[in-house]
Amino acid sequence: DASFHQITMSPAIDTAVMYDLFSAYLDGCLAVGCSEAAQGAADCVRARCHLMDKANQTRSSLPNKGFPTVDGDGLLQEYYRWSKMASHTVADQGHRHFSPLFSLFPGEQINRHESPELTSAAKKLLQVKMSSG
Repeated sequence: DASFHQITMSPAIDTAVMYDLFSAYLDGCLAVGCSEAAQGAADCVRARCHLMDKANQTRSSLPNKGFPTVDGDGLLQEYYRWSKMASHTVADQGHRHFSPLFSLFPGEQINRHESPELTSAAKKLLQVKMSSG
């Protein structure tokens, strides 16, 4: 139907890619010696540190601070759902995207040591998708 339009707010993959981008930038800043301790440094270093602060603030302001969310069934969500949004049932679990798994690989947000709940949700999502064809 040409009159039907839909937009997805905060897809999991978009949020995960932005989180990784900001994390890589912040890691690079630290690698070249930019840190909050560099306040008395030259103007260019202060400017870089200011951008580092902005990148850190922006990363922290991503939905769920950039981390994937888990739905009521224990699966990684394909997109962030605000508490006031209506619940939603997927008709064909096998058809849906694997994009929430970007945070597992190639991203590094999900790992069994630091995020066991997200690791379990990623495993369950894979199991559901594989069993659904």
